[in-house]
Amino acid sequence: MNGIGTNEDIITEVLTKRSNHQRQSIRTAFKHEFGSDLVADLRDELSGHYREVILVLMETPMNYLAAEIHNATAKHGTDEDVLSEVKKHDQILEVQFIEVFCCLLSPDFVLVEQQ
Repeated sequence: MNGIGTNEDIITEVLTKRSNHQRQSIRTAFKHEFGSDLVADLRDELSGHYREVILVLMETPMNYLAAEIHNATAKHGTDEDVLSEVKKHDQILEVQFIEVFCCLLSPDFVLVEQQ
């Protein structure tokens, strides 16, 4: 990114229309292609709330949730609202993990949604 300027529109276009897995693949490809860490470069090139949002998008779900738990419990008192939200996301990730695992075992597997 050094020397070419920062085109936030392109960064937004690429990163917001990809899954987290795809963003992690982009990060790995960037490292192989340019020899530097994409997240470190984004941290250096961006600023303000836009920077915060982009850096959060580049986190893996587990790292993000771990940071949220740490932040919710590191201060005096515990932010139960944050912990409640993390628990919801944790349950979603568990269901997604089970779906993937079952699909690997049986390609015809379909998870029946609970109502």
